Amino acid sequence: MHNKIIILLLIFSSFSAFSCKKGSGSIPDFNNKKDSATLLAVRWSLAKDSVTNIGDYFFDGGYPIPGVYNGAPGDFYDFKIDGTLSIYENSFPFTTSYKLCTNNKLLLYAMALPDTNNVLALTSSSFIFELTATSSNGGKYYKRVYLYR
Repeated sequence: MHNKIIILLLIFSSFSAFSCKKGSGSIPDFNNKKDSATLLAVRWSLAKDSVTNIGDYFFDGGYPIPGVYNGAPGDFYDFKIDGTLSIYENSFPFTTSYKLCTNNKLLLYAMALPDTNNVLALTSSSFIFELTATSSNGGKYYKRVYLYR
C-alpha cells in the first residue's frame, strides 16, 4: 500500500511539473505589460456579454439587469494603446479609459460599476474578462465579456 501511494505521488508530481510551465497558458505575464498591451490594443468583436445579479445587487447608477447579450455584427471593444477604450454594444456607443495592471487585472474607468476586472484569457484571437462585485446589501454581481478577432 505504501508503494502505491509513492508511485501515485510521483506520477502526480511529474504531471504537474510538465503541464504547468510559466507563461504557457493563455494569460500572458502582465508584469511584462508591453507585450500584454500590444496584444490588447486592437479592435475586438463582441461575442457575448453576460450579467448575473444574485440577491438584488445595486450600485449608485441603478440595478444591473441580468441576462446574456450575444454580440451583433458591428459590436466592438476598441482598446487604443493610449489607454482609451471605445465600446459599441447593442447600438450603444461608450468611451472610457482603461489600464492594464499586473496580476491579470484590467481597470475600466468612468463606468457606473466597480472597475477592477479579472482577465481570464488574452491571446491574439480571444480576450475574456470578468467582474465580480458585492453591494452593501450582500447582493452579488457577475459580468463576463467574451471578445474575439
